Amino acid sequence: MSLTDTRILRLALGTTIAMALAQAVGWPFAFIAPVFTAMFLAAPMPCPSRQVVTVLVASILATGISGFALTMTLLPYLLVYVGALALIYLRLFYQISGGTNPFMIVMILVGVTAIPVLGQVSSNLALVFSIGFSFSGVVSIGLVLLAHGLLPDPEPPAALPASPRRQSPPSPDERLRMAVISTAVVAPVALLFVYLELTGELVTLIFIVTLSVKPEIAAGIEASKKNIAGAIVGGALSIGFYELLVIAPSFVFLILLTLGAMLVFGGQIFSGGPRAVLFASSLSTFLIIVGGAIGSDDAEVGAKFYLRVLQIVLAGVYVVVAFSAIESLFVRRQRKNRAPYQNSSPNVVRMP
Repeated sequence: MSLTDTRILRLALGTTIAMALAQAVGWPFAFIAPVFTAMFLAAPMPCPSRQVVTVLVASILATGISGFALTMTLLPYLLVYVGALALIYLRLFYQISGGTNPFMIVMILVGVTAIPVLGQVSSNLALVFSIGFSFSGVVSIGLVLLAHGLLPDPEPPAALPASPRRQSPPSPDERLRMAVISTAVVAPVALLFVYLELTGELVTLIFIVTLSVKPEIAAGIEASKKNIAGAIVGGALSIGFYELLVIAPSFVFLILLTLGAMLVFGGQIFSGGPRAVLFASSLSTFLIIVGGAIGSDDAEVGAKFYLRVLQIVLAGVYVVVAFSAIESLFVRRQRKNRAPYQNSSPNVVRMP
């Protein structure tokens, strides 16, 4: 079996097991586990080493504890909380632009963003999310290791082709600029959720956070179009998935449907074709919408499902438009700062 086929089956197997556990056990906020599992397995990376696993688990547990501590200590003092949250965002986005594991940064961002939103309503609710979030993260890492153990990468051939050169990391100034832009996009939405106590729309906030750490969003107009298209495709596929479950509401059918959907996603993502980026960006959208709907105890989940899809799509549009707008402001400012130096050239005496 080729490496591509192995990665496709591994993504399908790991994500399906995560979905089955999340729905069978049903711990608080269990829908996060399939999202994290899929995000990790969708990346073309080898099995994480013991050191990486240790760092990831420690980061998850530290995020749950620190997010709850942030809620209990600083959230009552809104101005102090705003400053602390901005600094946390700056640090995290600065780290990810330097090559830090994006999976770890996503988990930390989700934790420090969602826990205060719930803590604004109830400290018990924030504690429940902290525990459920930490458990979901640990489960997802365990399932990633299980998927790699069941479907390891095939042995490489004797003569490996020359690997492409890795792009050099951005300069510190460029990393800081990217971190400021990402913070300016995410922080206002997080503060709005805290102020308005929008706990029922937490899935939308999590989607905004996960989408904002993708470096290609700030790469230009074409990347923005792809991410908007990814949100729309993910929303459309989740509608089809949900309607099939409404027709046949069975746990076994849910597992088979998840397996089939992940095989389709994996086949597109690892194909290397023109639609690979589109399906990669729509994967998290699909799982966040489906997992949030299926794992909900709300009696009106069916009526709210389509509203959630619309909110997710609009959130995706907000993220890419906000990135593009703030990026253009930075570019204009840089041009304006360089203009005086470019125009103030010394006088040149020309010979007749």
